[in-house]
Amino acid sequence: MKKEKLKKILIVDNSSWNIYNFRLPLVKRLKKEGYTVVVATPVDEYIQYLNQTYFNRHIQIKHLARQGKNPFRDFIFLFELIRIFRQE
Repeated sequence: MKKEKLKKILIVDNSSWNIYNFRLPLVKRLKKEGYTVVVATPVDEYIQYLNQTYFNRHIQIKHLARQGKNPFRDFIFLFELIRIFRQE
């Protein structure tokens, strides 16, 4: 008997507003098709509209500067993303 692979999708975005307004149909369909949907975004006011019925888990991104121009902070953000991808 073959063991079925875990189907997991990680969606990374710069705001939960974008997930809610542009990716919600995609998230719903992926979850309906049996995927574990993990969303990684900074916390903003739209996170309250996204709950466990839409995705399985939310990961808070802490070091994303949406309009930042600091390469050191971007480097820290890169390592944060690498850590998230490795954990998932």
